[in-house]
Amino acid sequence: MGLITAERLKHHFPAIDIDYLAADETCELVEGHPALNRVHVLPRAALNQALSQEDYSGLLADLTSWIKELQTETYDLSVNLFQENFGGVLQSLVKARSKIGLQLDDRGPMRVVSRALEHLFAIPAARPQNPWHAVDIYVRACIVALRQDLPPGAAPLHLSAYTPNPEVGLNPLPANDLPILLHPGSAWPGKRWPAPHWVRLAHLLVEAGHTLVLTGAPEEKTLAELIMHDLPESTRPRVDNQVGCTRLRDMPERVRSSSLVVSGDTLTMHLAALTGKRCIALFGASNPIETGPYGPGHFILQIQPPHTPKLALSDPSPSLAEITSETVAGLILRGRIPTKIPLWETTWDDGLQAQILRDPQHNPHPYQQGSGRRLPLFAPSLASSSLQPPAYPPISPSPWNTGATELLSALESARLQPNALHLQRVEQLEADFSLRHANNIIWEAYRIAINGLNTLPLDEFLNLRKMRLHQAISEIQDYFG
Repeated sequence: MGLITAERLKHHFPAIDIDYLAADETCELVEGHPALNRVHVLPRAALNQALSQEDYSGLLADLTSWIKELQTETYDLSVNLFQENFGGVLQSLVKARSKIGLQLDDRGPMRVVSRALEHLFAIPAARPQNPWHAVDIYVRACIVALRQDLPPGAAPLHLSAYTPNPEVGLNPLPANDLPILLHPGSAWPGKRWPAPHWVRLAHLLVEAGHTLVLTGAPEEKTLAELIMHDLPESTRPRVDNQVGCTRLRDMPERVRSSSLVVSGDTLTMHLAALTGKRCIALFGASNPIETGPYGPGHFILQIQPPHTPKLALSDPSPSLAEITSETVAGLILRGRIPTKIPLWETTWDDGLQAQILRDPQHNPHPYQQGSGRRLPLFAPSLASSSLQPPAYPPISPSPWNTGATELLSALESARLQPNALHLQRVEQLEADFSLRHANNIIWEAYRIAINGLNTLPLDEFLNLRKMRLHQAISEIQDYFG
């Protein structure tokens, strides 16, 4: 999604130069991209090797040399799209006049600079509160930073659609000379469609006259071999197993040379979006509004999970397993709309200036319906709210939640009377809470649960923030007894 963001920014600001920082395992994908001026390659493999061999002098020398090269340039803006603390450390090393995203605070803990990027640090339970694709939020955060020096009254920037894929609508795919690309693996169990489903889908597609290619990382070879083994003998010759055999730099061309991509929520899905190749994405617990394929004409199948998924999607998704092979094959071969499994198409809403999902009747996704869903570039206005926090058990004082009671009280006061004094009190108590509980699971749960809430009216924002904090404390009390 970082490359798509760069393309969007270059399209709207043609005069800017964009440098990109990538680790050595992914640099092959970005080097030479027309939207980029230069790529800084982090030698992660060499650094990890030196660390594993306890070659600390070599590690320090390599790291020092890389940092020196990185800091030869002073940027106008540095944007951190990483979601891990490691990205915050890298952000602190970049010399820039302005920075947004996760970075090290002067006082020690990490903090997110830019309200528009706080959604990245949400627990999966809060994902439905974010009705915007990550790319749309990335772009808006950058626009705010890039246009902050413009004079008052400057004309607003109108965002146009991202259209690398000219195809729209649901049409049957006849057999042709191009194979259908199937990508069965994922780093997260919660994003993997079951192997027997891939076997059945491959058989149905081959029976209809299609050829197939399987792609994936070297560590996914076992999964691919299992799929190939379980295929009928008559099907195997028409399935090219390239799992672990295709270099990352060759994957964009592999995607372009296919007729269609079928994948879970994976890098390959995003490559399909980047190259303009139509994709059918199979989603489990992750939010397709936020991380689905970006650009019009892609299709998403998802049965909304009944329960809150675990962080990092570390368990298989039962709802993903409910998507049948026959459903996917019917969509591909006959353009058949499923009757029991929700189908969403990615499209551009010019009024919202953002990507939305719509069903076959052109209704927007439930999370994207209702008023107040426009993603603002600046602070929201005040509005009334009828939201009432649910009843939570009393807080039991412990080292894990010191300062929480005062912060909850301040949030409630600010919600009832959102004046400058109360808001400053909330900010001070949150700063104290952050320092006191640096690397503490309660603070982390609260901090990452602020899921784009700045797009809400202020009183709703404060109310939900209070609810999230109380929920985090309740959960941690249950965990630690």
